[in-house]
Amino acid sequence: MRHATPIHSLHQLTVVVMLLIGSACTTTETPSPDDLQAAAVGLGDLTVALHESMLLRHDMDRFRTIASDSYVVMIPGGRLETKEEDIAGATNFDIDSVSFSDVTVRTHSASAVVTGTWSVVGRLRTQEMSGKYNFMSVYERTDDSWTLVAESVTRQRPTMAAALTG
Repeated sequence: MRHATPIHSLHQLTVVVMLLIGSACTTTETPSPDDLQAAAVGLGDLTVALHESMLLRHDMDRFRTIASDSYVVMIPGGRLETKEEDIAGATNFDIDSVSFSDVTVRTHSASAVVTGTWSVVGRLRTQEMSGKYNFMSVYERTDDSWTLVAESVTRQRPTMAAALTG
C-alpha cells in the first residue's frame, strides 16, 4: 500500500480548500420572494422620479445610469426605441406637467414590473400630447441593484362616454 507523503497530502488539502472557498464565493442564493419584494419597495418612486426628470427637466443622467445598454421602449404607436433613441426623443418634449397614479410594483423571480398611469399636459414639438398614458417599466435585479431593461407606454383612448360629452 502506498502512503502519501506529507507534502502530497498538504497539496491535496490545499486544492480542496481552494475549491471550497471558490465555490462559496461564486454561489449566489436566489433571493426569497419576500426579500425581493422588500428590495423592490422603492421602485415605484424611482420610476416616477426618473420620468419626471426626463420629461420635465430634460435631465437624462439618472436614466443613463439606471437603464441597461440593451434597454428598449415601445412608445405610443407601437414603435420600438433603443436607449439612445429614447433619450433623444425625450428632449423633444415640452411638458407643462405630469402626474402619476395607480403605480404598482410586482416582483417575479429576479425581475420587477412597475405599472401605472401618467397624466401629461404638453407637446412633442408641435404635436399636442396631453392625455393619459399607461406605462410598464421592467427592472432586473443584479448585484444588489435594479437595472431598467424595458418599458412600454400606451396612450389611453377616451371612453365612448367621454367622447360624447367632451
